[in-house]
Amino acid sequence: MFVYGVLYLLTFRAFTLTQKPAAKIELPTWIMAACFCLAYASLDELHQYFTPYRHPAVRDIGYDMLGVFIAFLWKYRYI
Repeated sequence: MFVYGVLYLLTFRAFTLTQKPAAKIELPTWIMAACFCLAYASLDELHQYFTPYRHPAVRDIGYDMLGVFIAFLWKYRYI
């Protein structure tokens, strides 16, 4: 959870610094960062499917996204 929280914060910062002001599709930065983390967590579980002696679980994606959610709350000073 901690690693995905840090990934969210770094991804949020990267999207904030590189976002073009006149972009055609203007998604909020927090949504783009959260979607990136969700995609990364999903691909990590897909990788575990092909790794011997490891097994994928949707529950692990949930734990990873819980770390993202906690980092989101920390970023916007809700906690």
